[in-house]
Amino acid sequence: MFRFSLVIAFFLFFCGVFAQGVLRGKITDDNGEELIGATVVLKGTSIGASSDFNGSYSLKFPDDKSYTVVFSYISYKTVELAFSLKKGETKIQNLIMQSDDKVLEGVEVVFKVDKAKDDYMNLKAKSSAMTMSFISKETISKTGDSQVEDAMKRVTGVSSYGGFISVRGLADRYIKTTINGGTIPTLDPFTNNIKLDIIPTALIDNISINKTMSPDLPADWAGSYVSIQTKDYPEKLVLNYKATLAYNSQSSFQDLLTTDKSPTDWLGFDNSMRDFDHEQFVQFDTRQLNDYDKVVALGYGNFLEEKGINSANTFLSSPLFYNMVLVDAGYLSPSMIENTDAVKKADEQFRTSEKYISTVEQLEKDFNKEAKSFNANVPDNWFPTKKKHYFDHSHELAFGNQTKLFGKTLGFIFGLRYSAANKAILNDTSYKNVQFTENGVFQNVKYFGDKNDISNQWGSVLNLSYQLSPYNSFSLIFMPSFSGNSFLTERKIKYITDKEFDETIGTAFDYKERKIMVYQYQSTHIFPRSMSKIDINASYTDGSSNNLDSRSFEYGSEGYYVKDSVLSEGVYVEDSVFNGNYRWNANYRPERQWRYLYERCFDSRIDLEIPLSKNIALSKKIKAGIAYRYNYRQADQYLYEISGFFGQAPTLPLNESLDSILSSTLFSNGVNYYERYDYLTNNSIGEQEIAAAYTMLDLNMTKRFRISGGLRIEYSNVHTDLSAFYKTGVPANMQIRNVVVGDQLFFCNPTLRDTLCFLPSVNLVYKLVTKDKFALVSRGSYSKSLARPSLRELSASRTWDFNLDMNVAGEPDLKDVFIHNFDFRLESFFKNKDNVAIGLFYKSITNHIVFKLTENGFSWVNSPGLGTVAGLEFEGKKSFLKYFELFGNLTLMKSKIEIENLVYQRVEEKDMHGQAPYIVNVTLSFIPEKLGLNASFEL
Repeated sequence: MFRFSLVIAFFLFFCGVFAQGVLRGKITDDNGEELIGATVVLKGTSIGASSDFNGSYSLKFPDDKSYTVVFSYISYKTVELAFSLKKGETKIQNLIMQSDDKVLEGVEVVFKVDKAKDDYMNLKAKSSAMTMSFISKETISKTGDSQVEDAMKRVTGVSSYGGFISVRGLADRYIKTTINGGTIPTLDPFTNNIKLDIIPTALIDNISINKTMSPDLPADWAGSYVSIQTKDYPEKLVLNYKATLAYNSQSSFQDLLTTDKSPTDWLGFDNSMRDFDHEQFVQFDTRQLNDYDKVVALGYGNFLEEKGINSANTFLSSPLFYNMVLVDAGYLSPSMIENTDAVKKADEQFRTSEKYISTVEQLEKDFNKEAKSFNANVPDNWFPTKKKHYFDHSHELAFGNQTKLFGKTLGFIFGLRYSAANKAILNDTSYKNVQFTENGVFQNVKYFGDKNDISNQWGSVLNLSYQLSPYNSFSLIFMPSFSGNSFLTERKIKYITDKEFDETIGTAFDYKERKIMVYQYQSTHIFPRSMSKIDINASYTDGSSNNLDSRSFEYGSEGYYVKDSVLSEGVYVEDSVFNGNYRWNANYRPERQWRYLYERCFDSRIDLEIPLSKNIALSKKIKAGIAYRYNYRQADQYLYEISGFFGQAPTLPLNESLDSILSSTLFSNGVNYYERYDYLTNNSIGEQEIAAAYTMLDLNMTKRFRISGGLRIEYSNVHTDLSAFYKTGVPANMQIRNVVVGDQLFFCNPTLRDTLCFLPSVNLVYKLVTKDKFALVSRGSYSKSLARPSLRELSASRTWDFNLDMNVAGEPDLKDVFIHNFDFRLESFFKNKDNVAIGLFYKSITNHIVFKLTENGFSWVNSPGLGTVAGLEFEGKKSFLKYFELFGNLTLMKSKIEIENLVYQRVEEKDMHGQAPYIVNVTLSFIPEKLGLNASFEL
């Protein structure tokens, strides 16, 4: 893929002189082990560096003055040496630091690690006991990715589609995404992971992707544990602004599909223009006014009640009841109640009376008055318009610094990103060979038309960090993000025959607004005497994803009506006779749908780490912790269809306007009206609690061999139900839980489930080569993990999906999925920061969950047999010719699952849904640092 963008950047910055003195060297302990992360600073300044995973450092001097250089590392004696370097001079100073056994007092970090750099992430990956991949903001700035989804695609084994990612062939169910370690809700009705296109890369420092388990991480994943690290406060004042204009040949300077917009669309949310209070809906009464309605309106209701007549069915069952009203009204003598001529005369006098005429006129005027008013107020915006689009654009702002508050360090960072874009596909054309249901003859069908996705998005992050003492730090993070997308489609379907061109035209609109508000608390507390550490993390996320006024309308001209069908690979064709008219199917009427999804999630954990050895080179520690997570999910759906004129399979002459039959006038007079399908299964609520505890050991047995592992225990409690039963507390197995959906009856019990899982994991690391310029590390791991069915999947909810055009039902009897994970990996690290790695993985999956078509629509089922996924990964990075950098990866995968074929009553083996046999990512970057430019080519 090749992308071209024009970038205009405004920066406040201060630059040093062209040629600087450089102090370089290597820092080790008295055992010869490299010290990773030792700080090297110019005393009295903020200029510093830290040693990398080889213990190497490089420190630039701002001028040729004499400076004292301070070398420090926790639990080692601080060393101060004086240097004076001339411009352009490079001096080598290797250093052996001595252990300091005294109690640490006044230890203070004087140089802050930049978590957005590749060096930091390389160090983190190398020192981790787990297999992990990463992508830093430094790399993202080279590739120009604006969304986390785009950045993630560059990671080994990762592919994406529509905002979702799969890792090692495992889709959303087996992937867990967190922000700073805090779980966030999915905000999607059918998936178990959040769409990553809602998170801008401008607000993050790095993304780490753990591919092997550890007891201190949640266990409900198997593909990857994705941790998105938001911006950390800088070491010094930073104020950056960047604006981007992007040209796209498919959308820029093109006439694109558009529709009505609310005043706040540009901010990523609707201001209620597309929404309304569904409680105000009044169902249209399709029956005709009868004599019972009229005599009740005339005031004879009480009279009939006294006679035991209180319904239209009873009243209309015998003409004598109407005659009794004529008697009471004084138009008929009681003795003549069965005299036909007398009754006829009395009836004529009664119906021509002034009171009768005026009362019935008012009754007819008021009949369906509220329903007609509601229908007339629904917008008649069924057809798209076109508007010229010019450039996509985005804006980024970052401001951060450190200061003192009550004598202690307070760091802060504020980041903001806004973007507006059109993703259009013009003249999208495809062909299908369609079989006619009537005669079995195949016919060539052409699909063509335009699509447009109008996107407006903004996100922000505010991070406040306060260091109360060298051993106690606190952070508060707030991250709001809003996204609004208008999806528009105008499609035509043509039948190419020897005689004529038959055509069907379809339009579809969908507006989706998403909101996510993340609030987080983090603190770290160190006990100086034992160097034990406690980490406390709490995260609360409030989010919603609403589809507002999703609507579709299909009509045909000159022949056949055509509609996609998920029941077969072809299309279903309803034959009709050519008559030069517009036509549509009475069973497929124009529809509008509103879908609301609200989720909130509270995630917390406390981790305790106790060192078992004072030898940092052979560190040994025990970790233990507890965690608690609560999820709440509420889903509501409202589906309206137009009846009346459309329910009669009408035709309309070609010279008539389609707008005329969808105008508000026909809704105000009752010719057209909306029907709503008020099924109890359209509204559901779910809650889930997960409590966990773990213990583990992390032991460097020798300078080469490390073992890390332990046991995690997770207890889960789930409760889902239809909203009507949940709110009223209806017990299970009650007769009232028989719910009618269409012409079918479903028994909808709640889901009440408690599970307790024991989940072991172990990671082994062996350093095969530990030379100065080259390191070769091998890793092996085993773990047991699980994937729980989502609240949506476990609910008795049964809703009509706008995009699938089918019913989707939950399955309360779904079982938890259990996965055994095996990994082996070889990693090589070079001093020049190049690296190469190869990995093998294998996973066996029990109770894999499949989304499939059943006799009652789509639903989720457990695979009857054992599923497997195996693969091979290659990745590497190489710098050459000073300014060029090449990095890429290749993943080869093969999966197998068993699916029950209901048609042939047998079990079949298939590939896992959405898995590609291979994934390739290659990026070549040109980075002349002195010019401050980036250019990249991606494959």
